[in-house]
Amino acid sequence: MAGASHRATAAAYAAAFLAFVAIAANLRPAQAADPAAASAASGRRLIADASQYPWSAIGRLNFGGGGFCTAFLIGEREALTAAHCLHDKRGNKPWRPRDLHFRAGFQQDKHVAESGIESYVVADDFVPGAEPVTANADADWALLRLKRPIGRVAGYLGILPADLAEVARLAQRPGALLKSGYRIDADNVQTITRDCRAVGHLTGSTMLLHDCPTIHGDSGAPILSMNGDTVRVVGMHVWMVQHRDGRSGGAAVVPAAWQTVSVRPMASLALLE
Repeated sequence: MAGASHRATAAAYAAAFLAFVAIAANLRPAQAADPAAASAASGRRLIADASQYPWSAIGRLNFGGGGFCTAFLIGEREALTAAHCLHDKRGNKPWRPRDLHFRAGFQQDKHVAESGIESYVVADDFVPGAEPVTANADADWALLRLKRPIGRVAGYLGILPADLAEVARLAQRPGALLKSGYRIDADNVQTITRDCRAVGHLTGSTMLLHDCPTIHGDSGAPILSMNGDTVRVVGMHVWMVQHRDGRSGGAAVVPAAWQTVSVRPMASLALLE
């Protein structure tokens, strides 16, 4: 009975996630902060005012041992991150939900809201601890269920239910895409990388290749499309990529992948309790 209950819970979370995707096109923030108004850092990187929406909906997901990734709210108690962030490489096992903590709008040791993690699910095809391969490239994402409805305070991001071709079309506009998250070389502030471009896709998958400079900690960062005061998630950065011209960039899972795969608990039932 316990196994059936947890499978039902996972299915319910997945259904809730798909519902958010379905209504995302109707979400419109009253006023989205202009990335051009953020503090200058270096190159295309800016320091976000994480107390302001939409940056307040993006946060740092901390896990045992002092590591972290980026995650972002898509509902009052739901957040997305990269699935590989939830695997403890040293222990070769999944992090328990109680080992994880999310701080939305984290900046200089402060945050807009925070919550522990109640549970999480990952795509069926995700292989914990495996090196990224084309065969399961789309599976590196996870849906977190938070203990507290902090999206009511921090806000949450709308998702544009786009496929690879649509995201590529969006990226043709100058400055159409940006990435915001927490980098290991600036782990106490949220930084925005603007003027990102789509430069291709990973053969055999719906992974979008982009030219946003990336580093450890960026995993789970949203790729955003901003048009006036409307902001949409069009992808989630999961891998670092070295392009042929020597520039660093990354690979992002696009929303179409989130809508077409089933999910399962990554950890054992004991870990989900």
